[in-house]
Amino acid sequence: MTRTVSMQPHYVHNFIGYQEKYNVDYYIFASYNKRNDIFTICGYVSKEEFKLLADFYKKGDLHYRDDGSSFVSRAPLYEIMQSKLKSLNSSKDIEENIK
Repeated sequence: MTRTVSMQPHYVHNFIGYQEKYNVDYYIFASYNKRNDIFTICGYVSKEEFKLLADFYKKGDLHYRDDGSSFVSRAPLYEIMQSKLKSLNSSKDIEENIK
């Protein structure tokens, strides 16, 4: 996701529902702060865990951000909180969890 601020534990990552058909085992989430040009790998979660941890919104659903603003989903949308992701400091973090 592109942001203008640093990532916070209570922020969410958006995942467009149309992408769930792809044959992957894990999702890796990242954030790009365009104000200070910093790219951060925020964490990862298995595809199975993602379905349990993320909130789903149908196309057209109204949902609210933690700052009180709201928007209507223009596509099926999943949101997962940063705090629910596993840390990713190196590829070994994923390799160790696969075993």
